[in-house]
Amino acid sequence: MHLTFKETKEEVYAAQRVSKHISPHLHNALEIVCVTEGTLEIGVGQELYHMEKGDIGFVFSDIIHHYQVFSEKTSRADYILVPSSFAGVFKDKIQGYAPKYPVIRAKQIEPDVYNAIQAIIQMEEKEPMIVQ
Repeated sequence: MHLTFKETKEEVYAAQRVSKHISPHLHNALEIVCVTEGTLEIGVGQELYHMEKGDIGFVFSDIIHHYQVFSEKTSRADYILVPSSFAGVFKDKIQGYAPKYPVIRAKQIEPDVYNAIQAIIQMEEKEPMIVQ
């Protein structure tokens, strides 16, 4: 296994992408993944979690993770990276709240959460970020 550290910029990154295999890596940002089509497997640490359409996964900064796609059909997801610097002096405290089970199932998610994700995804690159 080849582990990589991905340097993240000091800005929020948001994109809609076709999901694909991504080898194990870590970065200094919170990663939020919302499956919009198909399925996705997210590996966090030594565990692999299955995600269906509408499920949202959270990977806290500096945690080794990877993605796998086993389906023959196209899988898509919204990916949002929020640099840990956005937490300021609370970074270490927040890191302590990293969930043991990083996936929230679609049936547990309120529609406003999807609305917020779409608002971030659809922002123009030069537009100031909501979270700032």
